[in-house]
Amino acid sequence: MGLFGKLFGGFIEKRNPEFYRAWSINSCINMCESLYEDFSRKIPNKDPHEYLVWVYRDIMFKSGAIPKSALNEPNFVWDLLEATLKLACLPPPICARALAYTLISRDQTLFPDFITNDDFKTYHDEYERYLVPLMGADDNTLRDLYCKYNKNVQHQQTVFGKEHFKTEKKQDSSHTARTEAELSQKTKDYAVYFDRGLAHVKNGNYHQAIEDFNKAIELNQKEAEAYYNRGVAHGNLGNYNQAVMDYSKVIEMKSKDAQAYYNRGLNYSKLDNNNQAIRDYDKAIELNPKFAEAYCMRGCVHGALGNFTQTEDDLKIAARLGNQLAQDFLRKQEIAW
Repeated sequence: MGLFGKLFGGFIEKRNPEFYRAWSINSCINMCESLYEDFSRKIPNKDPHEYLVWVYRDIMFKSGAIPKSALNEPNFVWDLLEATLKLACLPPPICARALAYTLISRDQTLFPDFITNDDFKTYHDEYERYLVPLMGADDNTLRDLYCKYNKNVQHQQTVFGKEHFKTEKKQDSSHTARTEAELSQKTKDYAVYFDRGLAHVKNGNYHQAIEDFNKAIELNQKEAEAYYNRGVAHGNLGNYNQAVMDYSKVIEMKSKDAQAYYNRGLNYSKLDNNNQAIRDYDKAIELNPKFAEAYCMRGCVHGALGNFTQTEDDLKIAARLGNQLAQDFLRKQEIAW
């Protein structure tokens, strides 16, 4: 059970799970917004980042994810600052909802509904529009956005003054050497699981591939390739919701990955979420205007929706770019491209 599943007393596991998942998603968003508003009303004239930290801290405590004794520990406070840094680069009240979207994206029970249920289209579009681009933003962009909304100079220096934190986090040389050795071993173990997972995918052993990619991700959650290839395995097994979640994670880390948008679009199509599939194909084509397969598949989805003019237009472009499927179809219909 995810963070909000604990917070809402397991409602998502009742007799009508679809209703309670939707209820939980709305409750997540409402809770983050209302807590943010409460803090800003009771303690005015603070930076958005401060409010976000307090909201996240409150949720972590109420859900039981962190004991009260740890709330003021320096490491935990630093983790809160890091977790909410990019969110603080968005204007209020979007930043409060973005915190909810971030927490929902980590919940394997709620996130599939969030990205596939048309009732949440407005929220999901906001997630794609504001939050995903920040995942791949460089430090200078983040600093400019952060300072636009957070005016406390001391906070700006604290967040972006990296040397300050390096001195605070210094350890003795033996601890540093041990940490480096552990990281080196983790890197080697990650490579073993990842490479074996790729071999399983190549051989069609998708269940074994998923097990290995799970292990790789446990060792390193910042490598997009493990999520990407686990998404491939899930898609081949018909686990389309899980595949969508993995490709969404890739897009969080690599917002300009056209292939990830394309693959997620394929899985949305399998879920009959054709509108979202088209949006993903649109994005893939925007990032790679010569992506023949994306034109072809977008044309197929338009056809399923009865948009035959768009279908023909897309298939003609795909055919000109060399897509064999589009060429064969148009040739049978005796349509020139």
